[in-house]
Amino acid sequence: MKLEEILKKHEYKRDRLLEIIHDMDDENINYHDLENLKILSKRLKTTIADIYGTITFYGMIRDEKRTRFEINFCSSTVCHIKKAKDLILFVEKLLNCDENGISSDGLFKINRVECLGLCNIAPAMTINGKVYGNLTKEKIENIIRELKNESNS
Repeated sequence: MKLEEILKKHEYKRDRLLEIIHDMDDENINYHDLENLKILSKRLKTTIADIYGTITFYGMIRDEKRTRFEINFCSSTVCHIKKAKDLILFVEKLLNCDENGISSDGLFKINRVECLGLCNIAPAMTINGKVYGNLTKEKIENIIRELKNESNS
């Protein structure tokens, strides 16, 4: 679905901005792109500042570039006891992540979340919603290698 189709679906109404942003996110349309912000501003008859204010106000809306693989590492007490922090640091180094947790190749984003509810397989992580547990450095290296290979094919 293209941006214009999303706007039409929501009848070009400013009061549907959140739904428009969610649809853009679902369709991997970058709502941080200046050209897209200009289109939104013009079609919704509002300012870019208004749109950006909405994007940055709501926590469920991403305020950074989207990556292909989103890694959520559990940092709960159980995972912490099982050395999750060491694994997170290992992955950040393996992927050469910047201060925002984005890998140098732009494929991965690392998030530390409070609890994934996976204590029975701690330390644990999810990648794009898929669960990985009983993690070791070796397991993580294999998972990352497979995902990189998948993205290159």
